[in-house]
Amino acid sequence: MKVLKRILSHGLRRRCPKCGIGPVFARWHEVAETCSHCNLDLQEREGDCWAFMYITTAFITGLFFIAMLLYRPANLMLGRIVVSGAGSSPWPSPSPTARASPWPSSMN
Repeated sequence: MKVLKRILSHGLRRRCPKCGIGPVFARWHEVAETCSHCNLDLQEREGDCWAFMYITTAFITGLFFIAMLLYRPANLMLGRIVVSGAGSSPWPSPSPTARASPWPSSMN
């Protein structure tokens, strides 16, 4: 539980995930290259992460849009519940690349 509190605290304060001291953002929308305190590489995989996020989001949104056009439920409320539930469920997929964690072993 201590680890979870520490991780959430670092994230909410927008601080380095490793040390919790250095800022993650150089500007409000720009991720810093490294942590100014512990030199953790913060932009190690930025390009492929953004591409993966946008491509999968567009793909899933397209699937929902097509399903909503092709299927008309008998009960509109039931249809809304199914679409909302499916849209808010976590997508069960592994990360696009398996890499070593930058976190200390005590935080894994």
